[in-house]
Amino acid sequence: MQTVYRLTDRELNARAVSPLLCGNFIELGYGLQTEPMWGELLFNGSFEKFAPYHGINKEWFDLLTGEKDGSTYEKDWRKFDWYHSGYEHNAWFAAPNDVETYLVEDDSTFVVETTPYADASIRLVEGGIHGSHCMRVCNTGSRQGGMAQRGKQLKKGAEYRFSGWFRSVSQEPVRITAALHRDGIFNEMQDSFSFELSAQDTEFRKYEYSFTAAQDGRAMLAVWVEGGEIECDCFSLMPAETCCGWRPEVIEALREVAPRVIRWPGGCFASFYDWRDAIGPMEQRKPTESYFWGGFQNNNVGCMELGNFCAALGAQQMICVNLFHPDKENYLKADNPRFAFPQFTDLHAGAALAADWVAYMNADESHPMGALRAVHGRKEPFGVQFWEIDNEACRWYSPEGYAEAVKVYSQAMKAVDPTIKIGMITYAFGDGKGLDDSDPFSGSLGRMLDIAGEYIDFFADRAVDPVEMSHKLRIMRAYNAAHGTQIRYCNTEWLSDNLFIFRHDSFDWGIADEDPFRYKSHRFSKWRQVMNVFRQLMLWQREGGDVLFVNFNNLANTHSQNVIDTPKEGVYVTAAGKAMGLMAASPAAWVLEIEDYTPQLMAPFQVQAAWDADRRSLVLYVFRLEEGRQQVTFDLQKLGRAFRRAKVNCVYAHDLLDMNTQADPERIKRLAYEAELDAGGKTVTVQVPGHSFAEIIVTP
Repeated sequence: MQTVYRLTDRELNARAVSPLLCGNFIELGYGLQTEPMWGELLFNGSFEKFAPYHGINKEWFDLLTGEKDGSTYEKDWRKFDWYHSGYEHNAWFAAPNDVETYLVEDDSTFVVETTPYADASIRLVEGGIHGSHCMRVCNTGSRQGGMAQRGKQLKKGAEYRFSGWFRSVSQEPVRITAALHRDGIFNEMQDSFSFELSAQDTEFRKYEYSFTAAQDGRAMLAVWVEGGEIECDCFSLMPAETCCGWRPEVIEALREVAPRVIRWPGGCFASFYDWRDAIGPMEQRKPTESYFWGGFQNNNVGCMELGNFCAALGAQQMICVNLFHPDKENYLKADNPRFAFPQFTDLHAGAALAADWVAYMNADESHPMGALRAVHGRKEPFGVQFWEIDNEACRWYSPEGYAEAVKVYSQAMKAVDPTIKIGMITYAFGDGKGLDDSDPFSGSLGRMLDIAGEYIDFFADRAVDPVEMSHKLRIMRAYNAAHGTQIRYCNTEWLSDNLFIFRHDSFDWGIADEDPFRYKSHRFSKWRQVMNVFRQLMLWQREGGDVLFVNFNNLANTHSQNVIDTPKEGVYVTAAGKAMGLMAASPAAWVLEIEDYTPQLMAPFQVQAAWDADRRSLVLYVFRLEEGRQQVTFDLQKLGRAFRRAKVNCVYAHDLLDMNTQADPERIKRLAYEAELDAGGKTVTVQVPGHSFAEIIVTP
């Protein structure tokens, strides 16, 4: 192995590495990503019927235990190493009761209607003021009865704001008490408030109260009913202290990860998303099923909430827009006969809706959509710059048909805000390999550019193969040169797992069918897999600023493929988050050629060098997948200047199968030290541990 690397002053690219390079991805409606990040403590406070998870969701969750038809699957999620309390599906139950629910099954309602300890019952009924159902609670006996939900994590002395809508369906007055209890302990009340509904109170009315937690730990919300029957809807229990509704510890953890761009609302979810369902007061929003993935989409989190979330992190937003097509009407009927989407079929109606979305996010109050945003609580526009035209549109469109649709959408959206950047997907219509390099426009991507090139600003790609990516970059650069455009390359969602396509020896784990390592979710979380994050980001850096941003998949709570996990008890940065945070903070800008060294994506040992943006400090990387310490020397003489200080920032694991968990959130280690420079400041020598990635900042 080479141990001395001689740097040259030759820069690989004319454009510096993009400061937006390291991004992330949120897919609403998949994997309980946003729900445990959001401050809401109640599960299904809208009292809607819970939709089962679809087969594709179970497959991505690695729940399937038999054939991939979804008929046999694991129902107890606690068995998996990715599981934490943020994945709980807390049931509403007739109280008092001994209920503890853990299984997630196709017929799970997460409603327990009766109790042996009182003459109380609960059931979902049609109606209410939020969604299609509300909860009917009845207690006609003399014993204490009502409904409750367990699993609320509270902090002693903290304030929690409750709100709910109630109406009477009794002929006699009904007394209602909403209370916080210790989890499962019905005779120990922490705080409560009471009110009475008369027989004339037949219209829903909102009641609010601020509870104070008497102790740390798990608690329970109960609604006790005396002497009759009521209906209730649209419940919420939120901490008083949040960051625009988000858990403060989530924001704090993500500041370490520092995502520069956050893509939302999908992914596959975006193709059946109507942004209008998740704006305005909570009681006016439209709860829906997560149509593509299954499960329930409460729509507590929408444009306003995600816009504030990105602003709190200093991240740009990239919104993925639903592209209408006639085939969308029946696309999901094979999996679920009740699904039909005639509202998503007319291309020009879709373009108008997308244009309204741009206006809602970016226009001032002189525009009706900007005025509506102001009514909803934010006068200042969000200024969303990046807009991707759907996800995996090859499901409905030919390459040329998609390009024509992009043109229609771009014209409508840029008529509202000419400064926005439109992304055209460049995957799945042709993989970019094996084409005639002498005619870069000979394939489907070239034909798409002929139609839509002047209407787009970035490629929304998925390539991790350097051959495929290089080919697409050649096409992009050739088109820019010929037409005077400034199209950039982006990867809108990528997984470190994708490097398995190379079938490289470093991934040969000798996995037997019965071995848990066969599960991709198990692999995602482990340091061995996360080392690919460094490989891939180094590759994208070597392409310079023509690569604008790349969004790691995902941000949170995605069965190990994420940068933070958010259990109720606390939040921690995952192994992948440690890697993304280091690279997001790295000042590397101008990648340098290294003499007699050609980087290989899959090599188990790699180095890289770059100037920072001002070409003042030097940024060196050492990637080491093997075991054991390694000494590496960088010869800096050809740079023509002397350096005085070298600081090493290293992340590593003792074992390639290590991962951060709630019980051990610092399993992935950090190491920081001063490296050795020779007397003249012309060489720097570092020692790196095995299974590590080191960044060395060398300053004059």
